[in-house]
Amino acid sequence: MKNLRRIKRLVDAYKMVDGKEKPDIGFCPGFLAQSSLPYREPDKNLPLWSRRNGIISLSIYPGLFQHDDSIEYIGFPYGVLPRLIILYLASQAKINQSPEVELGDNITDFLRRLGKKNCDTRLIARMRDQARRLFTCHFQFTGRCEGMEFGNNTPLITNYRLWIGSGKHDATPDLFRAKIKINDLFYQEFNESFPINLDQLKGLAKSPLAIDLYMWLVRRVYKLEKPVNVSWENLFNQFGQQMKSVKRFSQNIRKELGAIKIVWPTLNVDIYRGGLTIRPSQTPIPEKLDF
Repeated sequence: MKNLRRIKRLVDAYKMVDGKEKPDIGFCPGFLAQSSLPYREPDKNLPLWSRRNGIISLSIYPGLFQHDDSIEYIGFPYGVLPRLIILYLASQAKINQSPEVELGDNITDFLRRLGKKNCDTRLIARMRDQARRLFTCHFQFTGRCEGMEFGNNTPLITNYRLWIGSGKHDATPDLFRAKIKINDLFYQEFNESFPINLDQLKGLAKSPLAIDLYMWLVRRVYKLEKPVNVSWENLFNQFGQQMKSVKRFSQNIRKELGAIKIVWPTLNVDIYRGGLTIRPSQTPIPEKLDF
């Protein structure tokens, strides 16, 4: 039953992409296409979450909140929702050329654009939880190159105002009414975001791995001039978090790549024994379009 619903979602997304003259455009920051957030909630005993891509490592430190007499452990952002929140923030920051972003009705509208038609109180509550995790965690980017060590420690959000509920009116329409200011470093990154096709992403928005793989492929295709092979080992190092083996991981990639090809039929990617071969393809957003 779940597979049938996913197939219907993919087919609906393809029909929308195929029937539109101008796609629904969003923007993705480069760091989200190069490194990934956790797919499911990490162990609470982990002091940090870390992934490496090339010479760059991304570490995420979990969010904490100081109450009057205690410290609340909020945790790591994980799954689909924080990825969609980051895409929303990047899209709004780039379109409006401002680090200040208002949420509320705008983000529920954004979720509907990505196929989440039933923005009920449960989804809003999950969104609120993941927003708190994302807004309170810290990111650390580190690396070494030619004898030089470099790094940057920063939160995604400089300040935020988020309705978390009073226990009496948690189901009101204003449940997620909020306003945030993006950190200067991430605001610069968001202004350099590359365009993505939200109509295509709509069919993939139930799977964090599919979202990650789609954004990574879009970024590669925009820069690609000739075919390139990417090994399973390199893909596993980037996306294989919380998966037990390269073999199991490659099976999941095959499944998600099949879904991506349905919504992006001009994508020219083949699977060979050692990994993926990516060839120059038509980009999701035609370069002649203004965005």
